[in-house]
Amino acid sequence: MSIPYKKNKALFFVTSLIALYVVFWGVQAISLQLLLINKHRAGEDQLLTYVADLRRELKDYRFLPYTLTENPSIRRFLTDGTSTNNAPLLTSIQRQLEDLNKASQTQAWFVLDDKGKVLISSTQSDADDLSHYFEPHILKIELEDQKGESILLTGYNKNNKQVTHLVLAPIYQNTVITGSIGVRVNLNRLIESWTVVGDLIAITGKSHQTFIANNSKNIFDLKWDQKLTPIRFLDQTESKIYESNGEKFLLQNVLLDDLSWTLHFLTPLQQIVRTANFIAFGGVILISLVLTFLLYRRERSLKIASAVENQRLVSKNTQLQRALIENTHVGLIQLTHLGIISFINPTGHRYFQQEHELVGTSLYNLLEVDLCDPKLMARLNQIFQNSSTEKFIEQEVVLKKSINESFPALLSVSPIEWSDSQGYLVTVINISKRKRAEQALTKINQQLELRVSERTATLKKTQKELLRSEKLAAIGQMSTAIAHELNQPLTGIRTLVYSAELLLERNNIEEAQATLVKLEQLVSRMHSLTSELKVLAYRRPENLVKTHCEECFDNALISLGDQTRSLSIIKDFSHPYVFAEPSRLERIFSNLIKNTLEACEEQSISPQIQINTTFDQNSGNLIIEFSDNGPGADKDILPHLLEPFYTSKPVGKGLGLGLAISASLANDMKGQLIAGISPLGGLAFTLTLQRAE
Repeated sequence: MSIPYKKNKALFFVTSLIALYVVFWGVQAISLQLLLINKHRAGEDQLLTYVADLRRELKDYRFLPYTLTENPSIRRFLTDGTSTNNAPLLTSIQRQLEDLNKASQTQAWFVLDDKGKVLISSTQSDADDLSHYFEPHILKIELEDQKGESILLTGYNKNNKQVTHLVLAPIYQNTVITGSIGVRVNLNRLIESWTVVGDLIAITGKSHQTFIANNSKNIFDLKWDQKLTPIRFLDQTESKIYESNGEKFLLQNVLLDDLSWTLHFLTPLQQIVRTANFIAFGGVILISLVLTFLLYRRERSLKIASAVENQRLVSKNTQLQRALIENTHVGLIQLTHLGIISFINPTGHRYFQQEHELVGTSLYNLLEVDLCDPKLMARLNQIFQNSSTEKFIEQEVVLKKSINESFPALLSVSPIEWSDSQGYLVTVINISKRKRAEQALTKINQQLELRVSERTATLKKTQKELLRSEKLAAIGQMSTAIAHELNQPLTGIRTLVYSAELLLERNNIEEAQATLVKLEQLVSRMHSLTSELKVLAYRRPENLVKTHCEECFDNALISLGDQTRSLSIIKDFSHPYVFAEPSRLERIFSNLIKNTLEACEEQSISPQIQINTTFDQNSGNLIIEFSDNGPGADKDILPHLLEPFYTSKPVGKGLGLGLAISASLANDMKGQLIAGISPLGGLAFTLTLQRAE
């Protein structure tokens, strides 16, 4: 199985997982929406049923107060018996209220005056005092608004957080309300019936307090109806979701206008979500089965196509192998595990030119055993005897071409498994031409070595002659320069000596003494010249000490005297100390400064020198860079500037020893002086010495 196929299969698998994931959530979302729509519609029908139950329950209670609105005792009490002195009448009315309360299974009966104040109650308990639930003037206003009809009011006691329901009917005298009969009703029967069914029902009043609720699961709190989330269905209908204790409910409600009550119906969504998930899982399983079937069909078709393609490739490869074997220019021999020839290609037949059939014979019959390396033959025997998997790669052997002929060849033996058994593949490469070429090349190499030896001897002789000529030329050049440099002061000495003799004869002592001073100067010049030659020719051990570069530079300037008057200097010795001999370092600086002054004087340039120091952390050396603004030099001349007796000045103007001596002094101090091109336009000299802390 190819790598691209594996990648495609992995990609198909990942794509299928993503598709199944998308399908699951898509089916789950659509199923959930459809189930919610059905639940919403069923909830609306159920809500209407509960509204009918509620009104049927309240209908029985709304007629209860009318049983006493026409009671003569109560009318007489409201008209002229409101005084607390009429005790028998109060007792009679209270007994009637108590009897009616027991008979109707209500919580309490009340007689109220026209102001809404309780005059008589069936119970004397302070907990049943209506003033804890209603303001009297509110009761009066509500009665007047009803215009003779009974009314169901809901009151809330903030102290004990309880709700009560009061059915109130007015008592008229002619057209004036003289009082009212109130019945405190109990809706527990309704709640009990809802609890049995298992539905979650809640009723809220005007102020949104919940006074009736099937709160068996403790899902309702004081402000539960303010924690709602709106939801829109696919059919564009809207509803709300309420969440409590980690559980979600679908909320539907209806407003009872005449009572100002809101009836809420809650449907748990947990089972709906499970159903939607089940449907989604079913859809995913169905699609998975379809995809599995399609994948099976695809794999099967691929296997069939692959088998057909493999057969085609095998057939094509067989033909190609046969063509390669027959047309290759290398002898190919197939051996059994015992070393018996089972196949030989046409090139192999041409190599050996055997008259009889080679198939079925041993490979040893083709070897000139006496002419082959014994170690190679022993190794070849070991391979065939032990059926080893060791490879025998390009070993040089001698093979039989015919009865009286043989040829050198490269023999390789590699183990290979055939369809039914193990064997060996032998390759034979005829190297007769290569051997002849090697022999010819060996002969040519020998001839070349002989010619090279002869030419080398000739070159050495020529080199000696050339070196001798160069030495003679250098000596001649040096002699000419030295002779010229010495002839000038000698001529002056001879002239001054003759002048001194004349002056002494004339007894002119003062002028004779001045002449002798000039003689001394010429002798000093000759002594300086010979000293420079001695410095160049001889080296002596140097005592390298910690030396201050700037002090040596300043001393060199002082030694040059008035020559440096027009010289402009920019110096930066931020790293001043090196290991050197102070006198030799001063001599190097003096030669470099003097070279700059002479070069600038020839070209009428105002001389300028820039010198600074840098520290090379890799080598630990101090690099002193010396640059001037002189005329400079060509790049091909730079390597010769530090050679002895090399000068661009005319004969008599200098021997060309100053820079050569400076380079020699730098080498003596384990340093180096290099010439280069200056950024100022002239020459730049880099002096490298060992840095001292």
